[in-house]
Amino acid sequence: MKGKLALLMGVFIVISFFLYQYKGDKRLGSKNDKTLNVTGIVVDESNDMPVSRATIEIQDEKVKVLTNEYGEFKIPARRGQKLYVSHPYYKRRVVEVTGIQLDIKLIEKKESN
Repeated sequence: MKGKLALLMGVFIVISFFLYQYKGDKRLGSKNDKTLNVTGIVVDESNDMPVSRATIEIQDEKVKVLTNEYGEFKIPARRGQKLYVSHPYYKRRVVEVTGIQLDIKLIEKKESN
């Protein structure tokens, strides 16, 4: 009986050790899985004026928001996700979520003659 108990304790310790070692593995959940309330502002690169009605969308997801009149936005996203920022008068931009605050500068499209 003592031998079986010791064996069970040993197996438990080994399993616990491996779970502890691989806790950052995506299969067990990681810090990247946490959804952040990302806020930010979108401005014109040439004059730092806010860009209102710019579309912010998350790559491969249906989440989409518009900037307000001050160029501000708020979107739920995870660290490492790509945000597509677009506006009819500006070049599309791809930005990676690196934290809870993003300041995004857009470049105006040049008119073609």
